[in-house]
Amino acid sequence: PSSASISELNITYNNSVIEAEIDKDGRITSMTHTLVVSKANGNGKMLLVPITVELHGSFVSNYKISY
Repeated sequence: PSSASISELNITYNNSVIEAEIDKDGRITSMTHTLVVSKANGNGKMLLVPITVELHGSFVSNYKISY
C-alpha cells in the first residue's frame, strides 16, 4: 500500500536465469531476467505503526533492444 514504507529488506534469490538473444553482429537484441524469490523479509511502518513483512514469488523482466 502507498501508506507503507520499508526501511529494511532482505531478499534471497535461487534458480534465477538470465537469457539473451544475440544478433549476427554480436549485439544483444533481447534479454529476459527470471528471478525466483525463495524468501524475503523486511521491516518498516504503515501509518506510523511498525510492520514486518514476509514474501516469496518470482519476477520476470523482458527487454527488447534496438540499435
